[in-house]
Amino acid sequence: MKVTFIQRLFVIFQLATKGKVKQLSDICYANPDRLRARDRKAANVLHHAAGAGQAAVIEFVTSFPGGEERKFVGVPLVSSFWSESLKLFQVVM
Repeated sequence: MKVTFIQRLFVIFQLATKGKVKQLSDICYANPDRLRARDRKAANVLHHAAGAGQAAVIEFVTSFPGGEERKFVGVPLVSSFWSESLKLFQVVM
């Protein structure tokens, strides 16, 4: 069965969400353009990592060659992180 482009992107987002830096690194060094991918809500790898609280992935993405352009993604990234944090807080309460 052939893997589609969308399925390959989904894997990138899953790795970021789960904090799998080594696997994400292997894919990104093989094809750096994968870090520019966005899902249907326009979220990128950094958003997925921040939403899941994956600091190691955030560090990897922002230090990856060309990552300086991803360091300052602004409010949407912070919003993604806090949105997920609030969901966790509501579950605990």
